[in-house]
Amino acid sequence: MRADEFLAARRIAVRETADARKERFEKHDLRELFKDARRVIAVKAKKRVEFDLAREVDLDALAEAVIGPTGGLRAPTLMVGDAVLVGFGPEEWAAFFDAE
Repeated sequence: MRADEFLAARRIAVRETADARKERFEKHDLRELFKDARRVIAVKAKKRVEFDLAREVDLDALAEAVIGPTGGLRAPTLMVGDAVLVGFGPEEWAAFFDAE
């Protein structure tokens, strides 16, 4: 199942989309980018990493989890309330949306 299929099956509407290939980020950009978020949940190859942004965060680890090899945000990236989901994992997304 792809991310768009997951969202459609749960009737979750996307309010805004952006092309991640058009904007590049570096680790020092992440604090500003995620200023309204309390946590970032990154999924990559069935590995889940969560960052609590209310605490001191290792920017190198955060950048590695959310920025792809070309410098864009890994796709898909969703901002849901005060959380940011990066990468798609059906089980992780189900757990997140079922807890909301």
